[in-house]
Amino acid sequence: MTNTSGNNWTASIPGNGSPATYKYYMKTIDTMNRIGILPGGAPANYFSFTASTDIEKPVITHTAIGNTPKVAWPATVTCTVTDNIGVDSSWVTWKKNYSGITKRFKLINTSGTTYAGAFNSVQADVNYGDTIYYRIVAQDISSNHNRDSTALYNFAIIAQSNCCIGNGTIAMGSASGPFNTYWYGKQNSVPLYCSGNFI
Repeated sequence: MTNTSGNNWTASIPGNGSPATYKYYMKTIDTMNRIGILPGGAPANYFSFTASTDIEKPVITHTAIGNTPKVAWPATVTCTVTDNIGVDSSWVTWKKNYSGITKRFKLINTSGTTYAGAFNSVQADVNYGDTIYYRIVAQDISSNHNRDSTALYNFAIIAQSNCCIGNGTIAMGSASGPFNTYWYGKQNSVPLYCSGNFI
């Protein structure tokens, strides 16, 4: 190994030109002839990696976004992306209405195999009745840059809002209702739900 700077050493493992599993460990000797090895227990224990021509595409799992109220725009896309050797990146291509301009935004790895990101748009960009078309694309870290995408999904921008006053679990006669009066069980002690079109 070559000393590149300070305590940093580097070396290249020569390949054989064919798919193979490479096993290796590291051994050092200091100026006082003390020996250090990594991993512990080497050479019986060792690091390993596989070098091969990868042709497997990333696997994307996603639950399609449902119709979305304008007040909730921009919506967030969430998915899981897995790959046999590792994911390089994931993104969304989308357009408003079928003949719109195609846009793109990156999905961020939020934890493990989960990726998420909000549409790169603001509320004023959409109107009631617009349809959003989108698909998720992912690419792996192989030298082949294997890539795959989901089907083309779509959802509508709607003029609907839902609200719930209370938590929806308060029983009749409860003293902890959101609008309680002296008389438990009256209508004003029951959670209120509403839905409809709000322009």
